[in-house]
Amino acid sequence: METALTAYLLSSASLTSLVGDRIAWSLRPQGFPSLTLQIVGGYPVDSGEGDSGLSSARLQADCYGKSSLQAKTLRDAVKTLLSGQQFTTGGVEFGVFTEDERELVGQEAGGIVVHRTSIDFLIWWATA
Repeated sequence: METALTAYLLSSASLTSLVGDRIAWSLRPQGFPSLTLQIVGGYPVDSGEGDSGLSSARLQADCYGKSSLQAKTLRDAVKTLLSGQQFTTGGVEFGVFTEDERELVGQEAGGIVVHRTSIDFLIWWATA
């Protein structure tokens, strides 16, 4: 699922015009703006007959920028690509919905101020 979702995001010219290839799972890539993804929950969906082949995941997408505007612009691009969308890519079918959003500001080593918007998506997915 992670590989297919990353490929989907990287196939978007509107997103890559902002981040280039600075999309990663768990650890933030160097440079701004950048996008970090991580699964923060989820479960397989069973039917009355056992494993249905469908899974649910809560995906946290952290949009980092040098300014609040840069982080929010990236957030808007990610939401446009994912929120309320159904698509198939890399042999995986996805249904995605926005669940929650937060804005945060922090400091990295060296005193660099980093702006971050965090979006939680509920993703339903199955191998096509």
